[in-house]
Amino acid sequence: MSRTGEGEGEASQEAVPLIPAGSPLSSSLGLLTPQDYEGIWEYYEGNGKNFFETVEIVRDGGLSEVSELFNTWRYFTSARLVFFVFLNVYFILSVSLPLVAQPDHHKSRPEIFTITKSFVLRPVSSATGVFDANVLPDLLLVGCLELGLLLWQLLRLSGKLWAILLQPLRRREPYDRWHAVQELFWIVLPELSTLSGFWTLHCVTPAVLLPKLSAEIGRLGSRGSLAGTLALLGFLASHLGCFLVGFDAFLFKLQLVSEEMHVDPTTEEPSDHLNLLFLSLSFLNQLLGIVRLDWIVRTRIFAFIFAGEDCFLSDAELALEVTWESMLAMKIWTEPSFSWYQKLAVHLSFSDVDFQRLALDTVEKRLEGKPGRVEEEEVDPAPGP
Repeated sequence: MSRTGEGEGEASQEAVPLIPAGSPLSSSLGLLTPQDYEGIWEYYEGNGKNFFETVEIVRDGGLSEVSELFNTWRYFTSARLVFFVFLNVYFILSVSLPLVAQPDHHKSRPEIFTITKSFVLRPVSSATGVFDANVLPDLLLVGCLELGLLLWQLLRLSGKLWAILLQPLRRREPYDRWHAVQELFWIVLPELSTLSGFWTLHCVTPAVLLPKLSAEIGRLGSRGSLAGTLALLGFLASHLGCFLVGFDAFLFKLQLVSEEMHVDPTTEEPSDHLNLLFLSLSFLNQLLGIVRLDWIVRTRIFAFIFAGEDCFLSDAELALEVTWESMLAMKIWTEPSFSWYQKLAVHLSFSDVDFQRLALDTVEKRLEGKPGRVEEEEVDPAPGP
């Protein structure tokens, strides 16, 4: 039942404390002891206590508290993203572009071990004799793969900039512009900072693959036996392809970087050390980007808020999520208390922590009567006679 007719004093007293009044901390450092946990257990056990009474979802999506997002630390986090975007683009161009522009120059390189050539192409070549797997331009193919991914991502970035800058001239709906803003800052640029040929391994990491596979299996009944089976087979085949492409790209890049790291002490110069530092740092950045933790956390927290009890985003729920993100991008950029570089910093450094700060509220804030907050819960209708 909702509370009715309660003042601030009563509501403050009724708010469930994190630690019951009868279980004070036993240390001046605030360390909890087993007795403290026993007191908390006894407080909540068997009394129908609401564990989440001090937290509630903000009805306006936190848009009224955008002005509280900025702090000086965002300059560092936003600069970090920009730095890794340029570093990753430089790494891809410096490694992959010579493989495509001068393929004959790299024929003298030692053979690169890849899964596809060793366990797929060579057995097929030996069995059929249609082609010779030993003369396939594998270096050229890997270089084209990374350059193609980079070109695709740069085209996406250009499309978002086009929608942002030319939207007022085309007099289209404001949703188009702000949807492009949120995708540019929160999807395209983070992806561009870790883009690589073995980026497709993200699709086959257990944290990503297993939930998707479970969802595909769950859709078998709704699609029909034939359509569902074909969809499941297509899902498995596409993810097998992602694994082969990503793993081969990883093996290629690993062996290439290992070869480049061997230097001659008699001829090396300080500039060579700097190049090797950027090379190894870029490779490490791409490795860390295989598991896109920000995307996983973002997906899960959005599903928690927007997907409801079934944890599955329907088309309507997905549209609500995207609309909220677009409106948030608009509120950040039109916030009068922010300068232009502060708005840019907030956009570049927005994370799941900011989403939680905006989407969730505490009883203390609700009782302060902040704009967009609900000071009293709705009154339940009186029961019938």
